[in-house]
Amino acid sequence: MIGSVKAGDFLLARPELLDPNFDSSVVLLCEHSENGSFGLVLNRPIDALAPATMLPESPWISSACAKIFWGGPVQETRMHALHSAPPTGDDAMLIRPGISFGGDLEALEDIHSAGHHIRLFMGYSGWDGGQLQAELDQGTWMTTPATEELLWSTPIEKLWRRLVGDADPQMKWLDAEPGCN
Repeated sequence: MIGSVKAGDFLLARPELLDPNFDSSVVLLCEHSENGSFGLVLNRPIDALAPATMLPESPWISSACAKIFWGGPVQETRMHALHSAPPTGDDAMLIRPGISFGGDLEALEDIHSAGHHIRLFMGYSGWDGGQLQAELDQGTWMTTPATEELLWSTPIEKLWRRLVGDADPQMKWLDAEPGCN
């Protein structure tokens, strides 16, 4: 059974989740089925990696992406992209309106030239079939539908606090707490 969570939802780590990989994290669930799930951690910039250093053959990348993000502990050497354009290319898919996954560098350059948002991630978060549902059943995660406004307009350092406060009124105080993530 898949349950009520679906691709295009945000997974919000509950404050008591102590796994350092997911502490105070917001994961965009990109795919969810009985066979498994994958998503990208949205609020973990990798300060040591500059887009221009990672992709020197793509000079446009510096203006498209200020940072590269850590998407999760699986295949951390593989780069992934989220963008606000319709999906383009064989490996691209629509997550929700205004949120697409994938695309090669040429497609991403066109997407950037058209004025769309782009975020790059190293690695991803993955769950085997039934594993994410078990974590949800244990109360490890809260969920809320993703929107393009929340994804592209909320400052990354405030994303978890805002979403957790919106999802659980008892945690609304987190959104007002200065300096916390």
